[in-house]
Amino acid sequence: MRELNPDPFPPTFYVDYLNQEATQKAIGAYQNYSESANTPYQAFTDTGDDNREEGIIATIRKLLKQGVYVTLV
Repeated sequence: MRELNPDPFPPTFYVDYLNQEATQKAIGAYQNYSESANTPYQAFTDTGDDNREEGIIATIRKLLKQGVYVTLV
């Protein structure tokens, strides 16, 4: 399975926008926005937790039974 090009995920310019003082004041934010904290993210990644999301294993199994080659990177 490959990712579409152009990338279907939104660009990350919104992070800088959300961290502007005027934007934070307008929405009542009391701290800077960040995508995720690296320590918890790394803990989930190290355990392979991303691949245990609900339905992922069953979906991959179904694809394999249909003869679709799947690579997890």
